[in-house]
Amino acid sequence: MVIFILSMELYLSQIEKEVHATWLDAARNLMPHLGPLEWPYEGTVRTEVHTDEVYEVFVDLDGDQILSYSCTCDEEGPICLHTVALLLAIADIKE
Repeated sequence: MVIFILSMELYLSQIEKEVHATWLDAARNLMPHLGPLEWPYEGTVRTEVHTDEVYEVFVDLDGDQILSYSCTCDEEGPICLHTVALLLAIADIKE
């Protein structure tokens, strides 16, 4: 699992502006495959994404600010679709 700690500021309220529309659509399609959202620690959200494989995703937040995230998938980009799906789900809950 790779943990990404953000060097730039990224906020839940801006996630739809920061992620390309194609990725947003793909992440929205993954949202029904999210397991229950869990808050194991203050500011940390965890879930599993159940597709062909099961991926574990974590996001660390400070209010609206995204501090770091990780996923057990092997995506090499700066953020994977599983993480974007979780961020969208959290943003929906906070609205």
